[in-house]
Amino acid sequence: MTSSQASRECEVSIVLPTFNRSRFLSEAFQAIAAQTHSSWKLIVVDDGSTDDTEEVVAAFRSRVCQNVRYVRQPNAGAYAARNHGLDFADSPFVAFYDSDDLWLPHHLDRCVGVLAANNDVDWVSGALVRVDAESGATIEPNNHYPGGKLHPFLRLKSEQRGDCQVIDDPRSLEKAIVDGFPGNLQMSVFRQHLVSEYRFDSRYRNGQDRFLVFNVLASRKKVGFLHDTHLIYRVHDSNDSLVNCGGGDADQSAALKRERILQSLIAQYRAFADSSLLSKKEIKALDRYIANTQFWELGYCLYLASGQVKKARKEFQQALRLSPFDLKMWKTWLASYLRQVNLGDR
Repeated sequence: MTSSQASRECEVSIVLPTFNRSRFLSEAFQAIAAQTHSSWKLIVVDDGSTDDTEEVVAAFRSRVCQNVRYVRQPNAGAYAARNHGLDFADSPFVAFYDSDDLWLPHHLDRCVGVLAANNDVDWVSGALVRVDAESGATIEPNNHYPGGKLHPFLRLKSEQRGDCQVIDDPRSLEKAIVDGFPGNLQMSVFRQHLVSEYRFDSRYRNGQDRFLVFNVLASRKKVGFLHDTHLIYRVHDSNDSLVNCGGGDADQSAALKRERILQSLIAQYRAFADSSLLSKKEIKALDRYIANTQFWELGYCLYLASGQVKKARKEFQQALRLSPFDLKMWKTWLASYLRQVNLGDR
């Protein structure tokens, strides 16, 4: 085998969606160029930016010998952009990269090495460190060890292959629903056939990475984890994810954003609960998750905390239909009726 053939067999298509984040792109591109695994092609999907994204991409293309493709589309959201990028991702391996994150130099090399050595593993993920984009302060040092303890998903039955932990447990989907999944798209590398098979539902702008996880685990494909840090995840105001619950004093735009994301996630979980892929235990786990999200995050933390009592009680009632034996929910629901408020039925 020639060196060019070997390089092609280990090539990674990097799909990078971006929207008005040219201020982050130079650092992101530097992190890609610094990868110790140099066999890659980059597909930048510009989701309708109005800044100088195209010029920044062109400048990077002129500095590297790898293939850099620029694709522009009308604004449709990150998942639509990722799907568009996958149309050009013809390498054996695929990696997703967000324009405001930073890969560490070993990321591709370590993940591709595991996939090349383990034909039955389709997805490998490293860990991330979460930092404040403005100050650089560390918020979470390693997402595989929240609060200093191993993530519940990583306590499942597994097989150790070198320094990679390969999950091999029939409860993996149920556990991912209940406790979350520590392998974000941005610090992972996938076999090309996996992400081609499970495209994102571009009707939604949030949460579709979770459903990629669920579909992969439901089909009993194997996922491996490397516990060292592969990604610096920068937290800033324009992150398209859930913001902290701030109660009645929260900024209105942040509260509206949180409401939109939670309602979208609940709708997606309900649709997935109807999937024929799921066992009875997995459906029950989804019902519990939906109930907890409706009751505590949407009803209690968002609506009740901001005085929207009528909306809160509606979410409480729907959640209790899904989780009728949750005593804590019942006590909170009763207290909401007894509580004295002077805000009216808003």
